[in-house]
Amino acid sequence: GNPLYSDDVGRMCFNPAKNWQLQWYGGVGTKSQHKLSLEPLDSNLFSWSGTLIGIADYPSDHPIVVKINSNTGTALFVGYNRATGVN
Repeated sequence: GNPLYSDDVGRMCFNPAKNWQLQWYGGVGTKSQHKLSLEPLDSNLFSWSGTLIGIADYPSDHPIVVKINSNTGTALFVGYNRATGVN
């Protein structure tokens, strides 16, 4: 978690890349319904439509983090930070 959390000091949180790497939300990487991996370069007309939830809405049947892969060896991690609950 957050070793700095209090009313008088700074706050920090885990970003979507860390949420992907950790064993939270049901497993590491794509071993969970809460982590969605997309390969946009595998399709000429790529699109995804769905519901992405914030960690405050977990558990749910929707992903918390989306990993968008590229052909460069890097990836983009997308998450939703809803200003409620543990956020």
